[in-house]
Amino acid sequence: MSVQTTSIKTCVNCGTDVTRGKRMKDSSGHYWCVACGAADQVKKHGSSSQSQCPMCGNMYPPSDAHRIGEQYVCSPCAKQVAENGKSALPAQQKSDQKKKLIIGAILLVFGFGLIYAHFTGLMDELLY
Repeated sequence: MSVQTTSIKTCVNCGTDVTRGKRMKDSSGHYWCVACGAADQVKKHGSSSQSQCPMCGNMYPPSDAHRIGEQYVCSPCAKQVAENGKSALPAQQKSDQKKKLIIGAILLVFGFGLIYAHFTGLMDELLY
């Protein structure tokens, strides 16, 4: 019989239990409830403290942040990812597409080079 121990996570500011709820964690490892975390961000950075969503590019307040992989996204995008079941962000997908296009272009140029060499007789000179 195993006993599971769960540490209680409480907001460093107001003491609210955020163990199973939505929470923020600062660089010191302290937990914040969303309301206190957002208020602290406004206090530190002014009322325009917003982040840009890497998926849609829209600005959103810290209280609307949702973690997807290693990045935070806005609520509408988090909902879209949850509904579609996609874990890769568009930036990652675009990067993968770009790599595939570059490899394809290199192979295409190499292929055309071989065809040119074959039809101009350069291939015969190289092989014999």
